[in-house]
Amino acid sequence: MPRRKQISSLKSACMDSIAKHFDSYWCCGDNAVLFDTPRLMYVIGPFEHLSDDLLQQLIQRLVEKKLLQRHHFQLLIHSQLKSLNLGICDASANHSSVIDMIATRCQNLTSLNISRVKNVQPKVLCGLISSLPLIKSLNLDNTKCDDKAMLCIAKTCRQLKDLSISGCLVRDKGVLHMCSEAACPELVSFNIGSNHVAPDSVATLLQCRSKLVFLGYPDLCAALEVLYKDTFRSGDNVPPHQWHKLTVLTGTGLDSGAVLEQSIELSVAYCPFVTQVRLFQLLNTQHLSHLSQLQHMRTLEIGCESGNFVAGIAPLLVSMGHNLLSLSLHGICDVDLLLLGQCCKNLRKLHLSLPEMRQNSTGTYMSAVNSNTSSFSKLKELCFIFSSDSDEYNLSEDIMKLIFINMTNIVSIHMYNVHSLNDAVITAAVEKHGFPCLERLYTELCDSLTSESAFLLMDCDNPLRDIAFHNCSCISLQDIHCLKSRCRAQNLQVQLSWE
Repeated sequence: MPRRKQISSLKSACMDSIAKHFDSYWCCGDNAVLFDTPRLMYVIGPFEHLSDDLLQQLIQRLVEKKLLQRHHFQLLIHSQLKSLNLGICDASANHSSVIDMIATRCQNLTSLNISRVKNVQPKVLCGLISSLPLIKSLNLDNTKCDDKAMLCIAKTCRQLKDLSISGCLVRDKGVLHMCSEAACPELVSFNIGSNHVAPDSVATLLQCRSKLVFLGYPDLCAALEVLYKDTFRSGDNVPPHQWHKLTVLTGTGLDSGAVLEQSIELSVAYCPFVTQVRLFQLLNTQHLSHLSQLQHMRTLEIGCESGNFVAGIAPLLVSMGHNLLSLSLHGICDVDLLLLGQCCKNLRKLHLSLPEMRQNSTGTYMSAVNSNTSSFSKLKELCFIFSSDSDEYNLSEDIMKLIFINMTNIVSIHMYNVHSLNDAVITAAVEKHGFPCLERLYTELCDSLTSESAFLLMDCDNPLRDIAFHNCSCISLQDIHCLKSRCRAQNLQVQLSWE
């Protein structure tokens, strides 16, 4: 049976009380001052000695209850802060007065997140950055950070290790500001993200930044190709002193229209420490054979329209699948799930977004997997998204049942347009293990599923807390009312969603 609703902890009750009475008690008598003089140098208030973690939890609680207002920051932001995350605050923090307040009071900050603060002008951001000489982690995603702000970062933030500027106004010039020797010498993580920056500028950055462990850029393969295409020849052994320390490799083919074999081979040769690979717009999945050289690879995400599983991906999984913890395939045809389960026995996350799944494409290894319950046994997150409405191009019930019976540690299940997910599959898995770790079940367009499965799951001993049935034709609103009545009667902490 899922967990029952419990009385909140003393800390949680205190947070709720503070949030509820913030204006009537904690700001009582000072509202006029806090509203009329937003540029106070400091305020000695009731939260002056609250730890960073507790203060962040209080801000989170105010946001959750939709009670946070701009003048509250007069009491919440103080000079003792080392870490502050305002990325969750939306409109309440989206004002230059709040940023000025941080710049004036919090010069000892080492970690700051002001992502999504879109209304603050670049000049104000430059003033903030200039006041943070000790900053080590700075998140400016989706702000008006521009090339001038990047120059300010390069000149001021000598201790900066982690910088994120995705979705900003930064262009090539701003990225090149980070290429000088004096600019942020400790920088190891730099997320450029979806800015309009050319691969040539990123190539220059890679050449100057040998310490980078993470460089967030949509097409790193293209940048590496720009850097080494004139000196690298297929089959070359790159000397260790030329290796990059990058752990994430991405390729989208934004400029060339596709990720080419040469760029994959070159990137693998110069980045042997990669643990995560994400490649999209592949011309041919057979080029993936080069990835078998990445002995540290744990996450693999592949996107290819009409890509071939048997010719390209299957050989890679046979040689490297035992190392993978996360696998995502998009647009690949005829994925052999049984072979996948045999090769990737340590998978924790499996995400398949496929145009079709021929039932006869997963029959070769049935007896082998059936005798080996280790396939999918470590899986914690499963997501199947099938775009075909035809049963001919959907997963068979036998294979679905086999997968569900074996996933004894599953935490989250997401199914979209999976016709073979039915009560028989859920019943077989419940009788086998009862989903002892399941917390979330989301289904959409799964027309073979009925409310009987939900009642079965509620009878099991599991931590289930979220169930969603969206556009499932066999589940009616009356069924949802019955399930909610069951939850109320047994005081179950389960959220039900139906559309």
